[in-house]
Amino acid sequence: MRGDRRPELLGERLAAEEEGGILFAKDLEPAVRTDLGGRAPGLLQHSTSLDAATLGHYFRPIVKTSPTRSSQMGDSSYIVTVTAENFHQVVIDGSHQQPVLVDFWADWCAPCRGLMPVLAKIADEYAGRFILAKLDTEQEREIAAQFGIRSLPTVQLFKDGAPVDEFMGALPETQVREFLDRHIERESDKLLVQVQSSIESGDLEGAAEVIEQIRASEPNNTQILIAEIQLKAKAGDTPAAEAMIDRLPLDLINDPHVAALRGQLRFAGVLADAPDPGKLAKRLSTNPGDSEARYQLAAHRVTQGDMEGALEYLFELIKTDRAYGDDAGRKGMLMVFDLLGSDSPLVTRYRSKMMTALY
Repeated sequence: MRGDRRPELLGERLAAEEEGGILFAKDLEPAVRTDLGGRAPGLLQHSTSLDAATLGHYFRPIVKTSPTRSSQMGDSSYIVTVTAENFHQVVIDGSHQQPVLVDFWADWCAPCRGLMPVLAKIADEYAGRFILAKLDTEQEREIAAQFGIRSLPTVQLFKDGAPVDEFMGALPETQVREFLDRHIERESDKLLVQVQSSIESGDLEGAAEVIEQIRASEPNNTQILIAEIQLKAKAGDTPAAEAMIDRLPLDLINDPHVAALRGQLRFAGVLADAPDPGKLAKRLSTNPGDSEARYQLAAHRVTQGDMEGALEYLFELIKTDRAYGDDAGRKGMLMVFDLLGSDSPLVTRYRSKMMTALY
């Protein structure tokens, strides 16, 4: 900011970001300069170390106000404005019945205004699975201080009378949904469990029907895509399943379920033209150096659900023929680890054995 122009605080914290995010102390109100320990004529970087509500108090005389949050959000039975009078009832007591998401905001905070319609949209879509409580930190500074609010916007999730998680800043909608989904069970979560059960039992038609039920109610639920790939894999349509994985959105590429599916499809592909396990075992007995037979036996064990047997074959392949299939033994073990999950005792044991063999 140059000359004697005052900062017009529209939520860009303390200074216009287009001018470097710096506010000259001489532009502050005298009371602020006194409160900041007489640091004028130094510089005040826009910082989260100062209490947002306190700063808002000083800057209120030069704030350009915007429409109230209620008028921007409209009427909704899932959105409540909270004050000192109803905070305990709505947030503390209410969070014993259902999660309450408290949005700490201020009228001068531009990121707050960007976040508010996102939260309102999600609250309406979740249709009562959580309550969105809006708290104006300008008016309710004591509550903001009680919960350690030092940056705006801050959003805290309350369950059973206490905050259990929070985020700061105007997150994009996808990240807000991810935040909520860590704590709020959706009806589709139960249906996806039903899909998994149907796939495992071989009821593929039933699984497909439930997938369509989920899609009808939550068309943007990306877990549907993973369920459909699992369905194709179980039906033996490996090429279609692999093609679906290639078309997955970027945010699912590193999903643990997708990594496990890649492993399943890889082993299924190995068995496309492979002999039955009996013939392979006979080949390996006759020729212990038959790496192809050992690898295909490992793939059979994976499809049979015998992960320990598969790991043993693959571990032996590492020890006897590291070069086979461009390090197929090591890569195969890693795929089995993905299938088992990092918490599996088998993963811990065989990862240690693999590292010893490799190094």
